[in-house]
Amino acid sequence: KRVHQNHSKIMNLLKSPQSRYDISHALVLCKTSGFEKGVLYLYAKLRLYVEILEHHFQRNQYQKLIKFYDKKIIEVHITSTVSVIHSDFCL
Repeated sequence: KRVHQNHSKIMNLLKSPQSRYDISHALVLCKTSGFEKGVLYLYAKLRLYVEILEHHFQRNQYQKLIKFYDKKIIEVHITSTVSVIHSDFCL
């Protein structure tokens, strides 16, 4: 239970807009301590999407891999659609 409480505190720190930390250093600390949730959060924050896919693939977490991939495809589609709509209105 204590580990779970510490992980919650760490995630709150990582997600807080008031927190000031070096993302690369935090990523190394999360990796070396085996804190997967922190690693994945920081990968996403750094937009290291290939690393997220590799992380799930190396751990045989295929459902998470597919879920992440589907989410990124939807985000790309929405972003592309918004860009097209924006460019149509700006012409």
